Amino acid sequence: MPEAAVCHGEDGQVLRHNSRVGAQTGLPTPRSIYTRHAATFRAGPKRDEAELFRLEKPSSIVILRECGFFRLARVPDGRTGWLQASVLTTRMPAQERRATP
Repeated sequence: MPEAAVCHGEDGQVLRHNSRVGAQTGLPTPRSIYTRHAATFRAGPKRDEAELFRLEKPSSIVILRECGFFRLARVPDGRTGWLQASVLTTRMPAQERRATP
């Protein structure tokens, strides 16, 4: 279960999780943001964790937790997984901008 993944600091110590503030950014959690392109969601906050699913196009997501360069996120259909922070943007994807009245 992705939510249960343990986050370790650079020194190997388990990092405490504050459910209201992101450990790396200091931004509130949960918060809405977007993927900038296709994104792979994993079982834990590491590149070698099992792939759970992939979004093939930019999408709105909700950040639930932060761990180093990874973010635990929930997608619109309710699935959760860890993805690299580098695929995130605050800019709304073009297809959503066109759909907004």
